[in-house]
Amino acid sequence: MMARGFTLVELLVTTVILLVLASLTLPMLGDSDQVKSDATARILIADAQYAQMIALARPDVRVALQIDEDGKGWSIVDADSPGTPLTDALDEQHTPRSLVTRLGEGRASIAQGAHVSPEGGVLVFTPLGGLEAPINGVASHAGERTTPVDIDCDTGFAMVAH
Repeated sequence: MMARGFTLVELLVTTVILLVLASLTLPMLGDSDQVKSDATARILIADAQYAQMIALARPDVRVALQIDEDGKGWSIVDADSPGTPLTDALDEQHTPRSLVTRLGEGRASIAQGAHVSPEGGVLVFTPLGGLEAPINGVASHAGERTTPVDIDCDTGFAMVAH
């Protein structure tokens, strides 16, 4: 009678399945503060790019991205009346939405507990998409993690700095 055991093929298939499962679960065990900080920076960059596009489309409005005083959100505003966020509806068929982002809410829900610096900072875009004045030290923070954001003054191009 022959001894029963696992064949080489069965062992390889089992190993491949375990590796696939491990590759799917290991990222979930990563540093949540780093994920929050990176996500916050990327949402901020997306909104800065959106503000830049609005500035290009509406040259008669001084468009700005204003970081809240508590650093837990920002708004896209008219720089000449910064207390009122701009809206994104350009016609009567759509309900206007205020261009406000609060960390931990809506599309920024992943950023619960994060904040942005400099608190109260304002990025004012020119009609050509650049910045009126440079702003240094833009970064997102979560716990001990910080993700710096570079914004080019001439082009308004924003990216995560590493």
